Amino acid sequence: MKLRDHILTHDNAYRGLLMPIVSKLLGKPPNLSIIIPFYKADNTIRETVTCLIAAADYARTYGGIGTAALRIVVDGCAPPDLFGISCPPGISVSLDHHPFNLGRGAARNTGLFRAEGDLTFFVDADIWIDPHALFHHVCLHRQFDQTLTPAITFGLFRTFKIRGKDTRHLKRADLTPSNGIVDFRTLCDFKEAYLCRPEDSVFVGRRFEILADTDALNAWPLEGWHGPWTLPEMCLGGLFCVKTKEAQAVGGLDATFNGYGYEETSLVAKLLVATGCKVVPEQSCENLHIDIEDEGQSRAMKDELLRQSYRKYHAVFLEHEFQRPMTVAE
Repeated sequence: MKLRDHILTHDNAYRGLLMPIVSKLLGKPPNLSIIIPFYKADNTIRETVTCLIAAADYARTYGGIGTAALRIVVDGCAPPDLFGISCPPGISVSLDHHPFNLGRGAARNTGLFRAEGDLTFFVDADIWIDPHALFHHVCLHRQFDQTLTPAITFGLFRTFKIRGKDTRHLKRADLTPSNGIVDFRTLCDFKEAYLCRPEDSVFVGRRFEILADTDALNAWPLEGWHGPWTLPEMCLGGLFCVKTKEAQAVGGLDATFNGYGYEETSLVAKLLVATGCKVVPEQSCENLHIDIEDEGQSRAMKDELLRQSYRKYHAVFLEHEFQRPMTVAE
């Protein structure tokens, strides 16, 4: 069967598999690998790392995790300045290097295949996570573990458009999350600029509240689509957590998505087919995405690159035949 056929028939109902009381979680806390692809994100990376260390320390202090290892994959650029950032016991930060810029998919794969944690948490270099985010993601995974059900958890964020020079001394605490642009999975007024396929024109002008409409994806439509989106596309945004060995067994992300967007979706699609995992949002935390307005690609350019990745994902990637790796069952 093609990837598309598997994905469009996937049953994502998961609420009956969740243990209601987190305090009843059993077993040894998992170790966590955190992968951050880095390419010239000098204005945001220090606060990204600082927020991750604080969140890992909270998760470790309250028994959510054993250890946390942050791996920053420097993708063909000068390494970030992390001077003066220290780690509490059980938490480490290391850098891996690509001699050339290979794209976020390849950078994430470098981190993934060197990861040794039980879980791998992917986060972009311009996302400042909530202090409790790692704890809540890991708790969701441990809840699903009790019913032997694999899961992919993803986080939501509010976006702040800020000039580069204004981010240099900015801290997460300086921003009020409710002032940021709401996550598309929470609220999306579908615009003509978002069109990737002619048939999606029927959605222009329609308001989507994806998480509310689908009971937080628990009631994802049985036909496999909600508006113009398939289930793996709910993990767009670069903030998600997977089981390390399962992600390695399916070959990681498809690094041919080396432009903008959909590299994370390629891994989610493969895991969904290979393991039957549930795709679950972590909704309690307020993560912040810092979109620097005067650096890098313009919004119009990003929209066009995203359209190209969308077409590649639907017209090429999902047409692949996919066999379940034997190692996933081990």
